[in-house]
Amino acid sequence: MGMFFSNIHCRQTDSVNAQAVRDAMAKMMEVAGYQLTESAEDSDIMYICGSDCGWISVYTDSFTFASAQDTKKVIEPLSETLHTDVLAVACFDSDYLFMHLVNTQDQTDAWANVGKNPDGPMPRRTNLTGWKNKVSDFDAFKTALRMRYVFAEEVFERTEATLGLPFAHACLSDELAFENDGKGFVVEKLHFQKSSSNVPLEAPNLVIPRYSLIPCQIGKPEIITALNTGGTSKGLVIAFSGDYVEHDEITFENVQLEYHFDFHPRKVIPLTLEKREWKSGQYVFYCALPDFKLPEKVDESLGWKRKMDLEFKREFGVRFTPVGDPAKVNAITLHFIPMKTAAGEGRCAWNASRLYFGR
Repeated sequence: MGMFFSNIHCRQTDSVNAQAVRDAMAKMMEVAGYQLTESAEDSDIMYICGSDCGWISVYTDSFTFASAQDTKKVIEPLSETLHTDVLAVACFDSDYLFMHLVNTQDQTDAWANVGKNPDGPMPRRTNLTGWKNKVSDFDAFKTALRMRYVFAEEVFERTEATLGLPFAHACLSDELAFENDGKGFVVEKLHFQKSSSNVPLEAPNLVIPRYSLIPCQIGKPEIITALNTGGTSKGLVIAFSGDYVEHDEITFENVQLEYHFDFHPRKVIPLTLEKREWKSGQYVFYCALPDFKLPEKVDESLGWKRKMDLEFKREFGVRFTPVGDPAKVNAITLHFIPMKTAAGEGRCAWNASRLYFGR
């Protein structure tokens, strides 16, 4: 899998620094219905990043750019507030990215495409002349945009000298906020929560997105993934059930939760299972992850390729190796249960013989 990210970059001036960008972004988030909070629980992250490159960069969970309309409604008011160049960047699986630069003071509205859009036509045509007074070497910038790249984001290695935006800034995301040259460029990490209202938040709804036709086998690693098709939530319970649990006829080794499948290596949380009795009297192997954030569902209006890629990015799975009685293997049932729902609402489960049986 390639890189996905959407971010914003504000050109520094005598009056535009990290604090000014922070204040402008906080105001924009307030207008969008978010409140700044000290709590990381159920919150969206924002990174305000700066260095000596001449740009202040911003990443937030709350904004995803897929079109010129998406970028315009964010960067135009930001430029109007800060009186400077504001650049939006969006990258799609490293196949395609676009850059949109505006300055409401001098009427700049420049767009550039790199790579091939997997969802079809480009959101907008490249207009090279719009960049002429915004880069130090226009010919070199044009050459960089016209080159072919294995990974679309490689263009920023070619444009850094002319645009002044380093690769680490240009590719800023939740995963890459701290992956830099060791000098560190994260100025501030902020948390925002949706303002409370009378509209109830959508509950999480977990599903098994795909099924393997390969039987689960004793002694062989297995991974089962889940996807949230509802609202975001915090906390996840993992449980194994079946008539093998009470007398340990099957146990599980090397159990771990894996997520962020679009990065290598993916993130891993080792799981320690404990045997406990459910209210039904059934014994299960159980593990609670109260701090694990269930990603919100992917926007249904996105193109099929973009939607599929984002869903893959937001999947999470349990890897395990069953050991014990082969005759009991078909009884293995794995449950994914959101913690903050009534009676496990929104749960899903996988069974080794039936593959999937819903709730």
